[in-house]
Amino acid sequence: AYAGVIYGCAVAALTYAMGRVSHGHFNPAITIAATMTRNLSLLHAFMYLVMHFIGAFAGVCTYLLFFDLGVKVEPAEGYDIWHPLAVEGLFTCFVAFVHLNTLHAKVAPQHAGKTQTYGLAMGCAVFAAHSATSPISRGFLNPALAIGIDIPPQILSKAFEAPVNSCLYMAAQVSGGFLAGVLFLAVRPSELSSNIAFRLAARVYSKLLGEFIGTFMLVVTLGLTVLQQPAIVPWAAACLLLSLGCSLGATSGAHFNPAVTVASVCACRPTLSLSEGFLYLVTQAGAAFAGAVLVRFFLSGATFPLKPAGYRWDQILASESAFTFVLCFAHVSVSVMKKSRVLSDMFGLAQGFAFLLGGLSIGKISGGWLNPAVSLAITGAREFEDAESWSCLYYVSAQLGGGVLAAVALLITQPSEFCSRREAEVPFEDECTSVRIGKPSDDVADGSAEQPDDDAGEDRAEGRQPPSSLPSSPRSARKDVSEGKREKSDWAVLQSGGGHMSRDEDEQSNAPSVETVLGRDGSNAHSSLEGISLLFAETPRHEARHEPPWEQYEPPKSRGYTSGRAPSGTKSDGALSSTAEATAHRDDAPKAAAAALVQEHGPPLPRMNRGAMA
Repeated sequence: AYAGVIYGCAVAALTYAMGRVSHGHFNPAITIAATMTRNLSLLHAFMYLVMHFIGAFAGVCTYLLFFDLGVKVEPAEGYDIWHPLAVEGLFTCFVAFVHLNTLHAKVAPQHAGKTQTYGLAMGCAVFAAHSATSPISRGFLNPALAIGIDIPPQILSKAFEAPVNSCLYMAAQVSGGFLAGVLFLAVRPSELSSNIAFRLAARVYSKLLGEFIGTFMLVVTLGLTVLQQPAIVPWAAACLLLSLGCSLGATSGAHFNPAVTVASVCACRPTLSLSEGFLYLVTQAGAAFAGAVLVRFFLSGATFPLKPAGYRWDQILASESAFTFVLCFAHVSVSVMKKSRVLSDMFGLAQGFAFLLGGLSIGKISGGWLNPAVSLAITGAREFEDAESWSCLYYVSAQLGGGVLAAVALLITQPSEFCSRREAEVPFEDECTSVRIGKPSDDVADGSAEQPDDDAGEDRAEGRQPPSSLPSSPRSARKDVSEGKREKSDWAVLQSGGGHMSRDEDEQSNAPSVETVLGRDGSNAHSSLEGISLLFAETPRHEARHEPPWEQYEPPKSRGYTSGRAPSGTKSDGALSSTAEATAHRDDAPKAAAAALVQEHGPPLPRMNRGAMA
């Protein structure tokens, strides 16, 4: 009864333990998917695969020293071989897909940092997958496990038979790994190409595909568990939503529910426009019907009613509306906000726990579906053959009403986060259109940094800030970088390490890339501080600037620049020396300090805008 819980807890604990070392694969299907997506080299993939099978064989042999195995790789009673192969391939694909999105994906700018829920997401994904597949295929979900359970017992008992079933299982699971790699690249075009135009063109399609995958898997998991293990339906569905929320929250918003989409559109969320909201509704309905058809195939035509017996319609509709409201309100409150535009790592947890609350509270009263797409799919799977089939429209109306109430509650409780339709239509800068400049600092990654107002705070919130001594870029500069438009005069400053150049030399200079100046990991950030500070100064670069008072001029020791040609539009070395002498005549101490600074560090930097350097 607790096999799925044990399996999921083991994967979660081991993933947290080894995630930073080997990404915690423990599954040849995941290794194949990671290799497909160029997150693992062929040599490392081969070594991983060898160790997976050695570990599985060693584990089974150790178990057999003390206990009888008692498990065979074969279909459950009443199913032919094709049903378990189909469910093993599908849910192995699901597990590998969650792993790729939570451990191998690039850091999405909506996140405050790299998500720390990857182990929990993997454990919940394995539990949900095992709950749906164990009554059909025993729920192995791992090629090494399927081969390891079948072959070592035969070798030890000296009764060797051809491992036909285990080889078929392994083929289905490996195919699921390949499919997971394809879907991962499809929902995250930034992993496939760095071309901005390509990512912009694929942005909407990747969002819709993410919504299709999530809604489809939700309906399939609900359908398989309701008819075979009804006691764990809320737990399996909640774990699936939690894992998919952590996986696809940064791509599509992880709605998987028309009521959540309606709430987001009514609340004018900055990540979802009105046209995209309509496309979401169509995609979710289509995915739900496709999932219902597949469930009928897996279960040989078995279906179940939408409305439980023994309760009145007013009780059912009030329950569905109230707990759909809770689910939608949790989603729109924890998802991307207007000001910070940060997607919390707790996004998937809030969604999963809200569904679990509803499922456990009203499961016996109304079914606890909390999703209009699921309600339509359950009725559609029965081909509208019941006299009360059209009563699903009552469910849909109550659930959509809960979504609208959630948007109203957001307006009342968080009025500063309620934006106008014009603001919501502004394209949101997601992982398809962003350009990262270095690594986020530790205090930004854990969300503990104090974020000032304006664009600097938004950059830190999006995880885009280079190391702490580096200034944040204004929105206009970030937009130019993301569109590949660099202003030569500004980037020439970076190339020269912060010194000024004449207009002629400026125009002839080659504009380096962001990675050339800062380094791929931000390691050159400190040496380029002078040029970055000039780039974001408010005053035009070719206008004359006044030097700061000598008493305030304290160049950092790490700058390491040397004196050279005087900047255009500023004083020459002779004029600078005379200025230092005139200042020193007023006081002997400042004279010595000023002369030492000029001799050691060269002329001082012009006065810079404090707001840009904050």
